[in-house]
Amino acid sequence: MRCSTTARSASYPDPGRLAREAGSPPPARGAFALADSGYSGARTRDGHYVVCDAGPVGPDYQPGHGHADLFSFELSLRGGRVVVDSGVSTYEAGPLREYCRSTRAHNTVEIEGRDQVELWGAFRVGRRCRPRDVAWRARDGGFELSARHDGYRVLAGRPTHARRVRWRDRGMLQVDDCVDATRAVRSVARLHFHPDCRLGRPDGGACTLDFPTGRARVAWSGWETAVREQSVYCPEFGVARPNPCLALAAVATRLRGAVRIELA
Repeated sequence: MRCSTTARSASYPDPGRLAREAGSPPPARGAFALADSGYSGARTRDGHYVVCDAGPVGPDYQPGHGHADLFSFELSLRGGRVVVDSGVSTYEAGPLREYCRSTRAHNTVEIEGRDQVELWGAFRVGRRCRPRDVAWRARDGGFELSARHDGYRVLAGRPTHARRVRWRDRGMLQVDDCVDATRAVRSVARLHFHPDCRLGRPDGGACTLDFPTGRARVAWSGWETAVREQSVYCPEFGVARPNPCLALAAVATRLRGAVRIELA
């Protein structure tokens, strides 16, 4: 996902204030779906903001700025950044550019250590995944989004990934992942948190998450292991900050994994 949640913070000013200064109306609150781009989400009066990506990697005639990030999302709670995109720090070819474009740098599922799409160089994209059966619906006090993609069908076992995202305006996000294959494959779902977040020890299917504006509980099921990793957060060019990441993994032919983030 190449956009960022515009919740209030020291680094990201209030979008309503920016809109007023520009002479535009403030961003609308409530659930939204932008079908042409594939982005959807919701904004609340409490400062919660979630945005999800169920769109193609980019226009077919020029996908060079695309990332392997299908079904990734970002989340802010009470005006504080919580789950973030890794961003972009450089356009120069090299390890950092490769990482920021990769599936493992985003809040989605990586299968067999491979990217959803074929990436090389600084701006090259070959084989790409495409979203299928995208369905979005507003719910009372939230929304639901579901879709699948076939970007991993080239691997042995021909795995497919489907995801359902459920958001409730009280500050609860649930993500359900389904991976089906004809042989056991290793799947990893990652959650990249803002550098200001403090992630507790993953234990017993849950952990705490402290952020500047509150505390949340992260709980999961269906995943075999949960470990903390260190990622890189690039909010602007030339900036790369270490940030915590939770990696949930399992090896299976039929995986049903779920993770829930909810205000404590």
